[in-house]
Amino acid sequence: MRKELKPYSLCLNFESGELSFYNKKVEIKLSDLKNFFSNREAVESKLTKGEDPLIYSYYDCVQPPVRGEMSFGVTRILPGKIGDEYNHTRGHYHTDGGAGEIYVGIKGEGFLLLQKRDGSCTSEKLERGRVVYTPTDWNGHRTVNTGKDELVFLTIEQADSGHDYETIKEKGFAKLVVERNGKPVMVNNSRYK
Repeated sequence: MRKELKPYSLCLNFESGELSFYNKKVEIKLSDLKNFFSNREAVESKLTKGEDPLIYSYYDCVQPPVRGEMSFGVTRILPGKIGDEYNHTRGHYHTDGGAGEIYVGIKGEGFLLLQKRDGSCTSEKLERGRVVYTPTDWNGHRTVNTGKDELVFLTIEQADSGHDYETIKEKGFAKLVVERNGKPVMVNNSRYK
C-alpha cells in the first residue's frame, strides 16, 4: 500500500537560489568527475597537486519514486574550467525513457546540453528567467556554467524518472562546451563512443 504524502510548501529565494527546505544535499568535487571531463590530463594534474575543488552541488526535495509524483531541486555550478572545458554537471539519461524535465534559470549563465540516446545533441541557453523544457526523447542532460559567477537553476522532474550516470561516464557526451578566443563554443567530443 502506498504511503500518503502530505502537501507542503517552502520558499525559493530568487536572488540567491536557496531553498528553505531540502531533504537531499550532494556536493560533487573534481575527483568525482575525473571520468566526465574530456581533458583527463588536466584533471590528473590538479588532483596530483592535491587540488580537489568543488565543481557543483545540488539541494533536492526528493519524493518517493512513484509514477505521478514530482521531485525538484536547485543545482549550483561554480565558475571555472578544467583545461579549456567549462565546469559542468556529470550529466545523465533518465532510466525511464518517458520522463521530461523542466529547468528554470535563477542566476548566472550557461547552457543545457540535450542529447538523444543515438548521440544527436543540441543546446539551450540557461540564464536567469529562462525556462527550458526537455522532451522525453531528449532525455540526456548536462548543464554547463560558462559565466564568471555561479550558475544556479531549479529542476523539476517525475520522481520515478531515475538517473543513468554510468552511460555518460562510459560514453561521454557527443558535444563539449569549451572556451575559444574568450567565448564558449560547442565542439565535438573526441572521447565520445
